[in-house]
Amino acid sequence: QVRFPGGQVDFTYKRRTNPLLEKMKVTNMFGTAVRQVDFGYGTGRDECLLTTVDFSDEGVYTFNYHTSRFDGNLNAQDWWGYYNAKANRELVPQVWLKSYNSSTPGASTSYQRYGSADRSIDATAMQANMLTRVTYPTGGYTAFEYEPHKFNGSLTTNEGLGTSSRFRLTEGGGLRVKKMTSSAGGNAPVVEKNYTYGTDGNGLANVIYEPTLETFIDELNAYNYGTDNYGVNYGYNHRNLIINSQSNYMRGAMNTPALWYPTVTESVPGEGKTVYTYSRKVNENTTFPYRHLDFDNRYPL
Repeated sequence: QVRFPGGQVDFTYKRRTNPLLEKMKVTNMFGTAVRQVDFGYGTGRDECLLTTVDFSDEGVYTFNYHTSRFDGNLNAQDWWGYYNAKANRELVPQVWLKSYNSSTPGASTSYQRYGSADRSIDATAMQANMLTRVTYPTGGYTAFEYEPHKFNGSLTTNEGLGTSSRFRLTEGGGLRVKKMTSSAGGNAPVVEKNYTYGTDGNGLANVIYEPTLETFIDELNAYNYGTDNYGVNYGYNHRNLIINSQSNYMRGAMNTPALWYPTVTESVPGEGKTVYTYSRKVNENTTFPYRHLDFDNRYPL
């Protein structure tokens, strides 16, 4: 409850174990109801999705969502951390790393597999629970279509990674609006707005940080030295590679998005288009890029 000089607002929640707002009621100083808003939700696995908002003085707003749903598997994440609906049993991505059979120069090598998670992008799964339509009390509506961000990612060429672990990311990092369709209701015309992104409408974002496979791996170096049983001094470098469950690609980011668009174009068929342009105050070259690992830099005895 919130009290103010002219009356009060009362809040009602569904239940203690699921504290979703169910009702807001505004009354004046005489106890007369001025306005009431009722909130409706889905059932079952959709019980936390807002489906209706009913204003006592306006009518009902209805909300619809993408049919894709989360399956409860917290390990079902893509490279960026978005839902990908994969049946992963862990978050450590599958990676093939070069292994040396000894520390002596010229030692033979082979690639060993570590981790098992499929962190690939799934454009449909990523849209789980996304708002797709709002219907207004007048009967009008606005519908939304989405697509993943797209970009030209950097190609991993590090020979310390196996061939299957060298790839280029070209999409992900969330969703962008592809199209909005709306109507005022009744016999009102349908207005379609299409959105294209990137310079000259090439559809590509400027990517600053990306969760390449290398960014899941931390490198720790240590130098060990001493004297052996024969009185001979020795020293060698020791290196550990730690494969993490999450990427550290944003480690050097300070109030900087992973990707952005210099141009967004809104087109309305039969009417024309509006071009929105954006700029960044910080040049990409002045950010702090992730330091890529040098897997081939060995330190023999």
